[in-house]
Amino acid sequence: MRGSVLVTVHGRALVCERVCDDVQLSEADRAELVCRYRRHRPIFYIRPVKEETVNLDPKVVILHDVITDAEIAKIKELATPRVRQGHKYNLQ
Repeated sequence: MRGSVLVTVHGRALVCERVCDDVQLSEADRAELVCRYRRHRPIFYIRPVKEETVNLDPKVVILHDVITDAEIAKIKELATPRVRQGHKYNLQ
């Protein structure tokens, strides 16, 4: 059964759909939920991507340590002047 969950991001409350509630996995499916290092491109041979599969349907993958804290801070700094509240419109 899918529901919704209230998530707070930067002081704003967001309602997100829960997609992984009450999921019953077989042993074969559970075996596919893995953490691994991916070296799927030459640039990742030196520093592989840490990939964690947390759900199969829909497929949910978390990539860990892809960018540094300094890079995150720079992205936030560059994006802050351009970020604004999103709006939903009923086109019917």
